[in-house]
Amino acid sequence: MSQLTAQARRVWRRRDRADFWCLTTAIAMVGLALGTLLPLTALQLDAQGFDSAAIGLVIAVHALGLVAAIALCEPAATRLGARRTIEVAGVAAAAIAVAMQYSGNVWILALALFLLGVALGVVLNMVETWVNLVIPEAQRGRWLAVHCTLFTLMQLCGPLLLQYTPGPQN
Repeated sequence: MSQLTAQARRVWRRRDRADFWCLTTAIAMVGLALGTLLPLTALQLDAQGFDSAAIGLVIAVHALGLVAAIALCEPAATRLGARRTIEVAGVAAAAIAVAMQYSGNVWILALALFLLGVALGVVLNMVETWVNLVIPEAQRGRWLAVHCTLFTLMQLCGPLLLQYTPGPQN
């Protein structure tokens, strides 16, 4: 019992605080990616004349990638380490996002959204696991609230940013 109390009251080490903010930044970028790429893809498909049901199905494919990512996290972390796994998945997500902007084919977009879901899912799962390890138990609720709020705010910023991007001139 005393060991749990001592662990719960442990003060954050400087490295743990730095890790927390790096992880929170990573999860905020996942939120921004989801908040911008999914609406952009929906707008692109709408411009191509797809109906709302088709658009909804294509956009939902990213969720399958998020689920598929669960199976990849442990083997990737064992082989590469947690930090390297997050880095590799983040770079893969960025590359997929760039590739998505150059494809007009609905099947390629669906595949890209699935792969994006896998990459972002790996980042999401790894970050959420790691962030729970670096926050002292006695302070976990407060700091997880900050962490999750930043993720949600960045996800909401995606459509806001899209509102202010220049569109086609008529």
